[in-house]
Amino acid sequence: MDDVKRTLQIVKRTAESLSSAIDQMVGDLPEETSPQRALELVIAELTTLQPWFLELIFEDHLFKEAYEAARAYAGSPRDALGQPNPELIEALGISQYLANLPNTVPAGSVLVHNHVSPQPVLGSDGFRAWLEPPDATRQVVCDCSWAPDLGTHYRVPGPSQL
Repeated sequence: MDDVKRTLQIVKRTAESLSSAIDQMVGDLPEETSPQRALELVIAELTTLQPWFLELIFEDHLFKEAYEAARAYAGSPRDALGQPNPELIEALGISQYLANLPNTVPAGSVLVHNHVSPQPVLGSDGFRAWLEPPDATRQVVCDCSWAPDLGTHYRVPGPSQL
């Protein structure tokens, strides 16, 4: 268990360092340079310096799933350490990813999926769905025709819609 705790500490420290470095870069940019363009150039540099790392980020389905999971819960209640708070999530009616579709959507909940193209099997190719309370700030009515028997469903906005 100590190895797991130590690993999580290293991961958190590394993520904080990367985040700080990005914030510093954005603050140091000339006014006429867009942060998006600078990040594109960082990706190009990292592709040369750490090709294995970028290949994992952009091509490995587990990395994509981790990103989707983080986005899905980005607005979820957090504890003092910034971790999802299971008690608050449960109290608000936000559930974990669905393994199977329900027969009906419970009153006070909506069916939501991530912005990945819907798949016949939940969990395939990064496609995730869950039930949560309606929240117009985090959900968009979806017209993809997935799960038509359950009525109107929603999706999270894709990266280009943020």
